Amino acid sequence: SLAAFRRQFEARGGQVVAEAILPSDSPRYDAVLKQAVTNAGGVTVDPETGIPHANATDAVFFAVPTAQARLLVPQLKVQGIQGLPTVATSAILNAPNARLDRELDDILVTDSPWLLHDHPGLPSRKAMGRDLDSADGAAARLFAFGIDAYRLSGYLQHLTGVVDARIDGATGQLSLDGFGNVSRQPAWAMLNNGRLRPLVETTGLQ
Repeated sequence: SLAAFRRQFEARGGQVVAEAILPSDSPRYDAVLKQAVTNAGGVTVDPETGIPHANATDAVFFAVPTAQARLLVPQLKVQGIQGLPTVATSAILNAPNARLDRELDDILVTDSPWLLHDHPGLPSRKAMGRDLDSADGAAARLFAFGIDAYRLSGYLQHLTGVVDARIDGATGQLSLDGFGNVSRQPAWAMLNNGRLRPLVETTGLQ
């Protein structure tokens, strides 16, 4: 949720300068985007001349499904928000037909690394998907959590006994804090030609 993102972001020293709640009953977002642009201190690029402008915005983050993202990104450009790092949740990926997603190129997304590429020490997702429907499609992320739950049970001694120990799991880089809570660092990827491209390959056990 927006409140959860704001809380975590501000706890780490960030500042949310503007926000926009997109209407669910209309494909036009111009009213809420104009207000958000005003709250953020104005445009980053003049939409008519292409001249850059300085404002308080360093990046754009959104948590919307693919259908809304396809509408949102071009409308942001029309409103003069261009050339900024853009980060989205994995909800942006839950739709077929990648050809329609080229407008979303260069958006950064966090996701389970097992969904992005094969991992050393982990079963191949494609191979498992041929035998188990739950290893692919909408249930793949939940399946990845199951893999990590099983994988963690074999590394508890390593994770608790070695300072800063971590393992590369199906859902991300896993570690334990002093209270036994599991911390997960998902993988970063970038959309390119409608497909996710991993930014960093896994290295295994550390």
